[in-house]
Amino acid sequence: MHASYKESTPLEIFRAKYYEICDQNQDYSKLYTDGSVSGDQVGSAAVCGTTTKTVRFPNRVSIFRAELYAITMALNIIYRRKENNLIIFSDSMSSLQAVKSFRLELDVVYQIIKEYSHLTESGKRIVICCIPSHVNIPVNEKADSAAKSALTLPITKMKIPATEYILGVSQFCLKEWQAIWNCCEGNKFHAIYPNVGRIPHCKNLSRRDAVVINRLRIGYTRLTRLQQLFSHYF
Repeated sequence: MHASYKESTPLEIFRAKYYEICDQNQDYSKLYTDGSVSGDQVGSAAVCGTTTKTVRFPNRVSIFRAELYAITMALNIIYRRKENNLIIFSDSMSSLQAVKSFRLELDVVYQIIKEYSHLTESGKRIVICCIPSHVNIPVNEKADSAAKSALTLPITKMKIPATEYILGVSQFCLKEWQAIWNCCEGNKFHAIYPNVGRIPHCKNLSRRDAVVINRLRIGYTRLTRLQQLFSHYF
């Protein structure tokens, strides 16, 4: 189902494809996973029939991790199920690509592959399938609602890799840097570059051309530099 572009494909096509997959796998029990984020709050959910597992993460954890963790919760549900044929539906393409690519540097991916291997060795047949979100598939919408409700739960104590906070720390430093720079409105460079961070340039420019344009904008050229050096002589 991930082969189609959601923006240009009618929702009915996705629903029809989903029901086609379900029809082809009638003897498979279905599980649905989802992650949700609102501000700094992040949660995950996994749903299988009347069973729902939810978790609330420490603040500022990435939605990518939440989506991956939801798959581990689905695998935990499978451990307790008597059925041998099961299919997990996830609407996170990036998570499934990480698992498919064996990105073992990610602890959650390693955990998914490890648990998946244990389950398959015990006789379980597990299929993981990607479905688009918000296309009116009732049980998938139930997983979405469960993930959103998890945002109101108490934070679950768990170990989170420091790498999860790199983006948050970078954004905080950029915000602090911007606050300091906003206090320098008397600086001539502030009028030229009021926002800190990367300077937008045309992607077609070479490095040399970008440097030349930047120096022209800030007035840093050999001519202006010579004027500064010898201005006291005139």
